[in-house]
Amino acid sequence: MSNLKKEFQENKLYGLFLIMLGACAVCQLILTFYFTAFQGQEHMGIDASWEYLKGIVAAKEGSLYPASVMHGTTHPEFERIILVLPFYKLFDNIFLAYSLSNLIFTLISILLIFKISENFKFNTSVKLLMTNLFLCPYLANGYKVANELGYHESVNGFAAYYNVLIIAFFLILLYFTGDEYKKKISCLGITTFLVIVYVAMCKGMGIFIWVGLPIILFLLIQMFVKNDIKIFTQTKSIYLILFVAAMFIGRLIGGILGFEYLDSDSMWVNAGEFMKNLGNLLLGFPLMLGGIPDAGITRNPASLFGFVYCFGIVISFVLYLAVIYWLVMTVKKAKSSEAMDENILFLLVVFFTAIFMFAFLAPYIIGDSFSVRYLIIATLSGFFMIGLFIQSLDEKLLFRKFGVVALFISIACMDLYSDYFLAISDNSAWHVNELLSTVEKTDAGLVYFWDNGKTLVQPERVIRVIDDSRVYKCVSNGDTLENFGDYKYYDDSTQYEGATVMVVLQDDIAAPKSVMQQYELINTIGDYGIYYCEYNPVDFKNMVSNWKE
Repeated sequence: MSNLKKEFQENKLYGLFLIMLGACAVCQLILTFYFTAFQGQEHMGIDASWEYLKGIVAAKEGSLYPASVMHGTTHPEFERIILVLPFYKLFDNIFLAYSLSNLIFTLISILLIFKISENFKFNTSVKLLMTNLFLCPYLANGYKVANELGYHESVNGFAAYYNVLIIAFFLILLYFTGDEYKKKISCLGITTFLVIVYVAMCKGMGIFIWVGLPIILFLLIQMFVKNDIKIFTQTKSIYLILFVAAMFIGRLIGGILGFEYLDSDSMWVNAGEFMKNLGNLLLGFPLMLGGIPDAGITRNPASLFGFVYCFGIVISFVLYLAVIYWLVMTVKKAKSSEAMDENILFLLVVFFTAIFMFAFLAPYIIGDSFSVRYLIIATLSGFFMIGLFIQSLDEKLLFRKFGVVALFISIACMDLYSDYFLAISDNSAWHVNELLSTVEKTDAGLVYFWDNGKTLVQPERVIRVIDDSRVYKCVSNGDTLENFGDYKYYDDSTQYEGATVMVVLQDDIAAPKSVMQQYELINTIGDYGIYYCEYNPVDFKNMVSNWKE
């Protein structure tokens, strides 16, 4: 604070710029908390509902991770339950519990960004710029209520799937860039090791691709550049190797405890898909940062919603410029046998390892656009390269001054657009509140959603979080039980014998006629038909295709 006051007194224009940077970051932090705490239900999609549901079921079962009653989705991802459960017990509001948890982890991340920035010797403006880059939602393509999986939903807002993983990455980066490696016993190193074990236990081996493999490649590059195998015996290298080992230890502990992971679902990209996958990767960064429209989106550049991409293009351009600049500088130093900056080299390895690995690896399928969330750690390393690039330029250069201002304006405008998109987006079209109101008028303890497509899985996933007094089960595509990312309650539907409710699409009833004949229509809401039966006529074991004993 004293440095900020001093800088303001010496240069009021610069001081005013710092105030604007700080105010922008604080405002976005508050708005992210507001939307997550008070608009969580309205923005809850399929995957996010699973995140919230875990907190509710964990509290009900009295376990940090009741694996015996739940299926996993992309990962167990229960790392925040330690914070969520106390807040949920205190406020009895799962959205507020997760928003407070997210806020704490976001603040820890900002603190680590500042600590890492100090290691890089960033000035105050670059530190604040880094914070704004981290907090920006980047929602130029709007908010996909059905299943948003972009930067905002993965890092700071709503489900915030990766926020603990990001802290683990920042801790590794803090250790790497600091002087803790001079100590044989490092408190930071031990803390980082334990956090990595915890994250790997909670999430599986994704952390190895994002961070572990880059550590190994960095050490190998150092060995070949210095032509010295003793590089592996240095204290810093030993801790880095221990960090990689921690990933396997955490995954092993999770396996012993019976957690289910989807590590085995990744597939090699075949020859016919390689170029498409590589193209998706190159587009992944500007797609994540709002530099290009997502697949299926068409907007006029002169329109309000189209102009936002100009700001995303600026942010994406600066990211690519910084990465290419440091790549060229590093290669030049390697050719001339000059000492390379290890910090920059490590950031480059993190960035390009993600591109290399996901060019050959498909976590799920090859789609029209790459799942940008897999590039988040690489993007964060790119942000630090932006800071290093700015810091390397002479402060007197107009290029630096105008560039920093243009970048800040782009971030601020992207914030405004993103928050506007959040404000106008909701899942009201699913009629969740009306459906729940009808269900609550019955004595049913089990509610079925059954359709011939995937339409009803959306309201079903939301309503099961809002109402934990009943069990909700969904059958899609006519005969597929949607138990991916769900509790296992009444997977064997014959275990329930009381009154039931059936929700179907009125113009396309998918449930068997023999079942529907036993139900009575009690209400219609939009396209939905809500039916009631005083008993349970559904037998999943004989009616659906993916029954599992």
